[in-house]
Amino acid sequence: MSRSVSSLPLIVLLAASAPIATAAPATQPAGGFELREWAVFILDASQNTVNPDGLVTSTLPSFAASRRDAANPPSHDASPVGIVRLIGNSEKPVDITVEASAGTFLSSWPPADKRSKQLLWRNAKLTAGTPAGQGIEAVPDDHWFHSLRSAESAYLSLERGPAERFLLYDVQMPYQSPLTVEIGKDHSIKVANSGHAALHHLTFYQPMEKSWSLGTVGDLPAAAAVPASRPSTVPAAVPASVFADSPATAPASTMPSTLPSTQPATLVTVTMTAASGPSDLTDPWKPVLQKLGVAEADSGVMVSILANTLRDSHKLTAVYLMDDGEFDRLLPLEVVPEPRAITRVGMVIVRNSDPSAGSDVDDLIAQLADPAWSRRNEAYQALAKAGASAVPKLRAAAKSKDVEVAWRAEKLVATIESGKPAGTN
Repeated sequence: MSRSVSSLPLIVLLAASAPIATAAPATQPAGGFELREWAVFILDASQNTVNPDGLVTSTLPSFAASRRDAANPPSHDASPVGIVRLIGNSEKPVDITVEASAGTFLSSWPPADKRSKQLLWRNAKLTAGTPAGQGIEAVPDDHWFHSLRSAESAYLSLERGPAERFLLYDVQMPYQSPLTVEIGKDHSIKVANSGHAALHHLTFYQPMEKSWSLGTVGDLPAAAAVPASRPSTVPAAVPASVFADSPATAPASTMPSTLPSTQPATLVTVTMTAASGPSDLTDPWKPVLQKLGVAEADSGVMVSILANTLRDSHKLTAVYLMDDGEFDRLLPLEVVPEPRAITRVGMVIVRNSDPSAGSDVDDLIAQLADPAWSRRNEAYQALAKAGASAVPKLRAAAKSKDVEVAWRAEKLVATIESGKPAGTN
């Protein structure tokens, strides 16, 4: 699938995966199909896991069994997942395997065969309409599954379970933010990429008292490149956002090493500009995603996940698109028979990118021992609001010799992980 993104006058540009096959026949065989996949990964800068329990809850319908805690209170908003679609038709049934060699799949829909660290959807038959004799599980009218089902793609009939128009997975896996962020005394922001994989179309969102500021970096090259694993459709240069005149150069896609780079990373200044609310910040992503092959309905779901994350954000949030090779390394994909094209789009949302976030938690934990109840309660509520990002430091504080701090820290960990309201302390 060919496309050009270098000339798009858009606020944020995203990269999409190139076909895995290095060469496609000049004439595609009749009955060929394409695979299009997208995934959203939410990460706290202080943690080394994407989509971790506590930070992410499940809003999947009840029939899609999940090992993740359900959102409390229940919500019909989308939770971060991966979606696979097949476009076209195939004379033969299709097997799709997704692997998370270092992670854990917490849910799949329709139910896949789970083999160790793999999900296998076996013998999927592609049909233009709902397969005869197979229904689709009902969901409430305002549930996000309706958006997923409205996209144009083949219906998939599997050996067991109901038919569906997409394949879904929910994965939790090790991943550390490659961003190094420095905040100057004048509140200026500088960022570097300390990893082996390029970061595409990096964007920052900063909540202000009554508004937001936005900054775009474009593409941030890897600190030390490794040989490319396959061709990339990422252009050699991409225009920066209309909000800021910032650098935007993109190297060819590379397959990253599993090890962090030992080369020094170059700091780039991020020019932040006043902007409006979260929806106005995120909606411009929709046409970009659609241009890259993401279905219109799917782009809406992706944007809603980002908007919901920003709504709960109290610190600097970074968003970027994974390099092609990074996506392939983290979640290898195998499809039989081979599709004529594969597109994979992985969006990473890094919460609490501000380096002060960690010291703020330390200060709040110390405040749990304040003699004044109002001060203790203020810190307690702030830590509860920080959520899963504060859990690692709270676990350590639960072992404090200060009984007051230890007791409140332990209570906060239990409250955050349960998803229940914090109450007063």
